[in-house]
Amino acid sequence: METIWQAAIHTPWWVYVLLVYLIIMGFKASRTRVIELKRLFIIPALFTFLSVQTLLSSFKVDTFSILTWVIAILIGVAFGYLQIIRHKLRVDKKSFLVEMPGTWSTLVLIIIIFTSKYYFGYELSVDPQIAQQTLFEFSMLGISGVCTGLFIGRLFCYLYRFVTSESVELSMSSSSLQ
Repeated sequence: METIWQAAIHTPWWVYVLLVYLIIMGFKASRTRVIELKRLFIIPALFTFLSVQTLLSSFKVDTFSILTWVIAILIGVAFGYLQIIRHKLRVDKKSFLVEMPGTWSTLVLIIIIFTSKYYFGYELSVDPQIAQQTLFEFSMLGISGVCTGLFIGRLFCYLYRFVTSESVELSMSSSSLQ
């Protein structure tokens, strides 16, 4: 318990701010809402940045690490796309709005990514040599890549559906504004 407490008090303050923001975004994603198309890029961009940062800062960049990360991203993209393709989506092409169905999966993914990033970061700070272990590298890059790919795949599906769906008039009421 002392180790957990020490890790928590030595965590930079901005990590907690980021966690609160991401949890709020996850809860907002649990209900159907109308959002601007450009807002769909926020979470995939944030997690892509964090995933690339993990790849570049935690390991020696070599063929194994790049392939592991790219394959994990592609697996995540495929599953993210398949997750959204079955959902009913309404779009307003004139106003660049999308009515997104509510899902708890965004919150779950945010918690998985945050927890795994925190765990792997802690392990690396306690024992930097663990980065040399193939299983550790594979696990860290695999989880980071798959989770990030899920967000990217969902974004691709939303964009595809935006382009191919029939346009309807949507409005952004204060209750659905994200």
